Amino acid sequence: MAKTVTCAFCGAPLTKGFIRGTAKGLSIADGIVVHCCESCLESEKALAKVLRPRFTAKLENCKWENGVKFTEAQIMQMYRNYAKECASYLEEGFTPGEKAQFYSFDNNGRFGWMERTIGRSADGASHKNTTYTRREQDCDAFGFTKDDISCIEFRLSRGERSGLFKKNYSVEICLNHEDIVSFRPCYSITAVQGSGVIFGYRHSARKHAEELLSQFKNHIGSELPVREVRNFR
Repeated sequence: MAKTVTCAFCGAPLTKGFIRGTAKGLSIADGIVVHCCESCLESEKALAKVLRPRFTAKLENCKWENGVKFTEAQIMQMYRNYAKECASYLEEGFTPGEKAQFYSFDNNGRFGWMERTIGRSADGASHKNTTYTRREQDCDAFGFTKDDISCIEFRLSRGERSGLFKKNYSVEICLNHEDIVSFRPCYSITAVQGSGVIFGYRHSARKHAEELLSQFKNHIGSELPVREVRNFR
């Protein structure tokens, strides 16, 4: 017997079944597929494909930071709000002028960066992100300003040896806490290198991370302090 569902976008009644079902599936985040009608599928699939990687990262971070699981209806509402916010930023027509290590910026204090899924502990899952060492990262959203951020926090992973007297550290950066999923910049990742003989690797890496974030502050004109934290929640 066919099951009745509704389109997540227009609310039209649909049937779900192997043979005569009218419901289509659209992936809005990794592991999240919503029901939609054929018309909405055609109109929404291109945007969903563009938004999915960044929305996935933000949804995962939000679930972790709040310690909750969201229903499909809640996730769909977050997606709608997220898509509207995205459109408002895209209307600015901002193209980044220069690339820094973990962000892009222009001469008017606007910036862009890549939203990342962060590790669950500074000494745990984030350790794998040392592969981002020092290379410039692509940005997936642009047009933010100092008014879009509420903090500049970072934490270091455990170091991974990268040569004689050198260790790589991933640096997870927080500009807003992901209380709700929004388009504003929240979490990203870069890496720094610490040097020493026997000790001092972490101190050296911390200094480099602070220098990177101080440079970021100057580029966007922010007065917020740079703070190292143990955890983001």
